[in-house]
Amino acid sequence: MQSGNVKGSFYMMLGMIGFSFNDAIMKLVMVDMGFLQSIFIRGLLVTVVIGLYAHRIGALKGWRRHMNKLMILRVICELLGTICFLTALAEISLADASAILQFMPLAVTLGAALFLGEPVGWRRYLAILIGFSGVMLIIRPDAAGIDPYHIVALGTVLFMVIRDIATKQLSSEIPSMLIAFMTSVGVTLMGLVGALFENWITPTPTHYGQLSIAAGFLILGYIGTVMTMRIGDVSFVAPFRYTYLIWAALLSIFVFNDIPDIYTISGSLIVVGGGIYSFWREQRVAKQRLSKTR
Repeated sequence: MQSGNVKGSFYMMLGMIGFSFNDAIMKLVMVDMGFLQSIFIRGLLVTVVIGLYAHRIGALKGWRRHMNKLMILRVICELLGTICFLTALAEISLADASAILQFMPLAVTLGAALFLGEPVGWRRYLAILIGFSGVMLIIRPDAAGIDPYHIVALGTVLFMVIRDIATKQLSSEIPSMLIAFMTSVGVTLMGLVGALFENWITPTPTHYGQLSIAAGFLILGYIGTVMTMRIGDVSFVAPFRYTYLIWAALLSIFVFNDIPDIYTISGSLIVVGGGIYSFWREQRVAKQRLSKTR
């Protein structure tokens, strides 16, 4: 299993590289082009690739019977989360948006406790509270209030939590690639409909090139995280998810010349620390319960 963990951590880091570079490229494209138009063009490329692979492995068979309320809820939340994140990303730094998004694992823990009845002890509740204090440090409200785009970024976390809770309740019979394909189709259609109401910008070869590269990195992110879950021990590989923050900070500095300030750095460390502790505590409690049942 040690070999699987090493490979799993590698794939997780590879996936985080994919997601971070996709986000950075989308931020660049949105300087010239509406974000819904950008989503549509990128989504076409991603949907074709995922669709072909899903068809090849037979994941699309019987797709109609899997289109239940939970699947639809998951897709809708993915759409709303994408809108929130890219809207915020167009206005705030990549480092800030990425750091706020890292609160999601803690928020999922809270949501699972509140809505699924999963047991969560006081230590993990405390970790969630500390993690949220890190988010507030990143947002850093002042006398003028809170930047609304930071709130929009936090809205991404809300929709992603609902998405993940819905995913937990989906039947294990539904292929993962079918879920990914349906999500990609939904996001692409949303981009198409929304682009009709935007000021359509005729894409240049540079735009097509950037969006093609973004699509490639997004697919890399999907593949990396899927491979991670298949070959690695979750308790070992999960902390490597936070390497996303390192890449986001580097891209923010060298691509956008936007150096994260002490508040963003400190808040990020608090959020990451709370997340790692919460996950470690969850695994420890699970092992204790397993030992008692033997």
